[in-house]
Amino acid sequence: MSTILSELTIDTKLTDAAASIVESTANTNVFIGAAVFTNTSSQTETVTVWRLNNSGVADATNYLAVKDILAGKTWQCAELTGQVISNESKIQASTTTDDAVIVNLSGTVSN
Repeated sequence: MSTILSELTIDTKLTDAAASIVESTANTNVFIGAAVFTNTSSQTETVTVWRLNNSGVADATNYLAVKDILAGKTWQCAELTGQVISNESKIQASTTTDDAVIVNLSGTVSN
């Protein structure tokens, strides 16, 4: 087994529908050490984050975190920090307006 420090996602633009930002494989464990969302727009954006198993579907009741981010500000998502995803599970996120929020995640990948 090897463990590698990794930039899990870099400047990934969120959309207004839930989409995967990190996924694990059947043989990979992903540890999230830092999760930063940045609002690049001139208005407040609402970001929603889900932690789902391989067959999970994001909806209004099973989210991990929801946050309004003011224009030009960042959010360090404590709810994601320290999470481990494995066995084809995933982290999904969405925002109010397409391309208004970018996300950067870093951590480790073990296989």
